[in-house]
Amino acid sequence: MEHMKVYNVSVPFEKFILSKVNSIEPDSLVLIPYGIIAPVDLNDELVGNTNVIKDVCAFSHDKRVTVVFCVDATVNGNKFLSTVIVDKGRLLGMCDETHTLDNSVTKGSAIRVFDTSVARLGILIDDDIYYFEAARIATLLDAEIILMFGKCAKNYGVAPRANTELNGRSGILTCGDSIEIFNAHYDFTDGLYEFDLTVDDTYLKNRRKDIYRQLYSVIPY
Repeated sequence: MEHMKVYNVSVPFEKFILSKVNSIEPDSLVLIPYGIIAPVDLNDELVGNTNVIKDVCAFSHDKRVTVVFCVDATVNGNKFLSTVIVDKGRLLGMCDETHTLDNSVTKGSAIRVFDTSVARLGILIDDDIYYFEAARIATLLDAEIILMFGKCAKNYGVAPRANTELNGRSGILTCGDSIEIFNAHYDFTDGLYEFDLTVDDTYLKNRRKDIYRQLYSVIPY
C-alpha cells in the first residue's frame, strides 16, 4: 500500500518555496491549484522568454518531490486548461481538460495517467470532474489515485466522491486553498497531509461488459 505525503499550495508559489525552504519532505506530492500560477504561453516557454515550467522543474529537482500544477495555457493562439506534471525535476508531460460545458477552452484529446515516484496519477480537470466515465478511464489505465483540479466558484456536488469511491481509489479535489481527500483517512500536520492509498478493484472485476455493449448500441449520440 502506497503512503502519500501531500502539500497543497494556497499562496503564491514563490512565497510557498520561501516558507517551506527547509521543511518540504522529499518523495512528497506538491499540488498547485488553478489560479496560483499565472497563465503561460507555451511558445514563450519553449524559446525561453518565460521560465515558469523551468522554475517548477528546478524546485522539484532540488526538493526531490513530484509537482502537479493547473494553469491556463496557450499554444499558437489556442487556449487550454492544463496540468503540468514534474517528477523530481523531470517534465513528464501535460494534460488538458477534455470536457468543457461552456466551450471556453480547446478540448483535450485524452484522459491521461502518469507514472511518478509517489504513485500512478490519474488527472481530471474542472468539467472533467462531472463525468464519471473520465474517472473510470483513469482507473482502467491503472491510476492509483485520482487528482481533481477544480475552480473555486464551482460546486462539483457528489461527483468527486463518486469518482473515487465507486472506482475503488483514493482521490484529492483541490480548489484554491481548499483541499478534500476522498476514500482515505488522513493526518494533517504543518501543511502536510499524509494517508495510505486505497486501491480496490472490486467494482472493476464485476463489470458486465456484455450489458454495456447493448447500451452503447442504442445510445443516440
